[in-house]
Amino acid sequence: MPISSLLRYVAIFFAVCVSGVACTSILGIEPAECSPDYADCKTVSPLCDTYCNTVMNACSGPLVQYFSLRNCLAVCDTLPAGEAGVVQVNSVQCRLTQAIAAQDIQDPNNTEKVATCAGAGPEGYLACGDICQAVCSITNSVCKGSDNYFPPSDDCETNCNELASTSMPFNAFSDSPSGPTPECRLWHACAATESPSVHCQHAEGQSTCK
Repeated sequence: MPISSLLRYVAIFFAVCVSGVACTSILGIEPAECSPDYADCKTVSPLCDTYCNTVMNACSGPLVQYFSLRNCLAVCDTLPAGEAGVVQVNSVQCRLTQAIAAQDIQDPNNTEKVATCAGAGPEGYLACGDICQAVCSITNSVCKGSDNYFPPSDDCETNCNELASTSMPFNAFSDSPSGPTPECRLWHACAATESPSVHCQHAEGQSTCK
């Protein structure tokens, strides 16, 4: 093909693309799709966006409840949304209420601040459900297929409630915990929202949390 004809073809091609016709369809290329299985591809709900930004700002340092904003959003996606104003339930709305309350307490060593941040975090700390409800909401959502280590007949909450709790307010500041405790399972359940193949076995009572 003569150079002049090639240049004219290229010019027409780009003119068509600019006019709004998808160039990928002209070339026979299927547009790439972002799988919702990846954390970066999930659509963030306005509620989770508000909740996570609030709790990350209100509870930091040794009171931090999530490994990162991205991790908070991933965990939030596994929890029941709930209704605004309804407390004492395992929901995002309840945790948001706790996070807003935590913002008003400036002293990080204040016992009420510690408890309120734990209530605002994934544990709920009895202010928003109990720790085993949180563990099971998360693991039932993300630990599926080959990442599900529970026997078919085993009930997650019943299994979790048989464990002895450390009774310490949960936070993500400490290193990975170990031992047969709900806190160990919750720590790994939060991590499993981003790396299920690595952490689901621990979140469901195997290996590190056995």
